[in-house]
Amino acid sequence: MAEQQPRIRRASLPADVIALVRGDTGEPDQDRRDALAFARRYADWPGYGVSGFYAVTDEGIDDLASDLLQRFRLLRIYDPGRLVAEGLELLPTFRTPHVTLGFTDLDHGLAVLAAAVKERRPNPYHGR
Repeated sequence: MAEQQPRIRRASLPADVIALVRGDTGEPDQDRRDALAFARRYADWPGYGVSGFYAVTDEGIDDLASDLLQRFRLLRIYDPGRLVAEGLELLPTFRTPHVTLGFTDLDHGLAVLAAAVKERRPNPYHGR
């Protein structure tokens, strides 16, 4: 049985978040698959979502790369302000520093994700 809603933390995201980071598999339909899987898992959620992690410093991005995102060869780094300006919702979900980037229109949300990548960088910790 699917969980009805993702667990949203009571505490909001810190005001000084500088980046949202997602692991990148290099597969062109990764975001679409992730968003559709989210919608199936959380049937009562009004839309789609993909996972990411926030960082408040450049060192925080490095920490994410070495730990939570180590399995990814590439990292996608987003400006959180741009994502919000383009209509995505940033929700503090599950354990800190996890976030869900939520959207109601699948094609629009995926287009925003594709266009809003600020930087793609190799993960120096991948495979270690």
